[in-house]
Amino acid sequence: MLRRIIRQSMLGATCASLAVALPGAALGAQTGTLTLAGQLQLSTTGALNAPIRIDFGTGTPAVFSFGVPGTVAATGATGIFASLLGTNGTIEDLSADPSGSAAVRTEPVGGLEQFIRIGAFMFAYGPLVPAAGGTVNAGVLRFTDRSAGGSELRIVMRPRISGGACAPSCEGEGTLTATFPNTVGALISDVLLGNQVAPVAFEATFSTAVVPEPTTVGLLAAGLVVLGTATWRRAGRR
Repeated sequence: MLRRIIRQSMLGATCASLAVALPGAALGAQTGTLTLAGQLQLSTTGALNAPIRIDFGTGTPAVFSFGVPGTVAATGATGIFASLLGTNGTIEDLSADPSGSAAVRTEPVGGLEQFIRIGAFMFAYGPLVPAAGGTVNAGVLRFTDRSAGGSELRIVMRPRISGGACAPSCEGEGTLTATFPNTVGALISDVLLGNQVAPVAFEATFSTAVVPEPTTVGLLAAGLVVLGTATWRRAGRR
């Protein structure tokens, strides 16, 4: 009797640990990192409180035309993104509200759901992450003076990724950074006054994991319960 109780307890613990571990293992099999590179240029219309435009360069050498999707190159890729290494994709130009409301849109309008497209993957911009901790925070844009000189633009994103191995979808974490030779004060002044700002290189890094469908997790748990019950009954008849 004591041995049977011990076996049943061990069986229950094993099934419980499997119920937790297997979904995690499934998630681990669908993770990846992706690094994209390209060029961008900042501008505005010159009007008071006008949105800051982020124009991503198209082609090589980069040509800038606000409203035309830019070009990104995959310079690093692991996991589910590994096949993208060395390939090119597109990125939609952005228009960010500098007033602090964190509003952002693509140009042309309506492209937030297709912000980045590369290979079989599509990155939707969002939800919005207001900037914090910079020398100047303008909506989603964080501008910081660098100790080594110049300044840095940083945008934090939490994109939803679809297509490819992201089935049904992946939740991502991403950061886009660009370094400018002038200080934040000089950079912002040039941008808001409508002065020409020289293009600079940018890098966007993403990491992600697949979000399992609730039905998939439910079926897995139900299967473990049935397996545990059948094994428990067999043990009880011995």
